[in-house]
Amino acid sequence: MSDKTVQITLSGGEVVSFEDTEYSLKIPAADLYTSADGLQSYVLKAGTFSIRTPEFQGWHGAEGVTVEGVFYEVKRNFNNPQQNGEWLVYPVGQ
Repeated sequence: MSDKTVQITLSGGEVVSFEDTEYSLKIPAADLYTSADGLQSYVLKAGTFSIRTPEFQGWHGAEGVTVEGVFYEVKRNFNNPQQNGEWLVYPVGQ
């Protein structure tokens, strides 16, 4: 549970705000990969943002989520937003 405001930016720019709602934000740490020639790079993976709320108009087309003042882009490279019981689940990244 949180007393923070969560904002979901829908396609078209409309913003839906939630206050005092239960949510979960999990962003994995970057992974360090080393190529065959010894070069190294960090790879950022998408995390998961879940919010307990009934579905609302345009929820599936969300483009971003702002949690505690930090904006996370909804990523659709490998996963799409989905509904899991009472939860709306978004793949997000920074």
